[in-house]
Amino acid sequence: MALGMLFILVLSVPCAAGPGGRGDGTGAPRCTITSPANGTLVRGSVQVCGTAQKGSEPLTMVQVRLDGGDWKFADGLENWTLTLETTLLEDGEHTVYARASDANQSSENASVKILVRNPDRPVRSGLDLMCVVMVIITAGIAAIVVIASRARTRMGMTGRRNR
Repeated sequence: MALGMLFILVLSVPCAAGPGGRGDGTGAPRCTITSPANGTLVRGSVQVCGTAQKGSEPLTMVQVRLDGGDWKFADGLENWTLTLETTLLEDGEHTVYARASDANQSSENASVKILVRNPDRPVRSGLDLMCVVMVIITAGIAAIVVIASRARTRMGMTGRRNR
């Protein structure tokens, strides 16, 4: 039985760049994730991109994390990127978070959900396992038949009656 799957490959999407800074000079910084889009199906290396806007102070860093993992420093401030290697992840839904910080405070977390599907991993189902077991059983029965047939021949016992 052949199974077909549709993969949307996101390998290197140029990051959209927006103007940095809020302009009003007040409050906490803001952070957005511009790529990948929410709900995107990904595999391999994926570039997470976004923008950050200063609040009352200049930006000092942008950090990104996956699910509940550790925060990692992104490259850049107003326009930032971080490469995510999905082959190290379990297939399924994951959430990417990003935040921007200044000297006093951090932005609220921006987030997008991604769906990881890495096709180079073998897919094992109950049917696959049952097929392997049947092959082993069949090979075992065939070996027993061959051994029994040879033993009968050696003992002078064939399919014909001896007279």
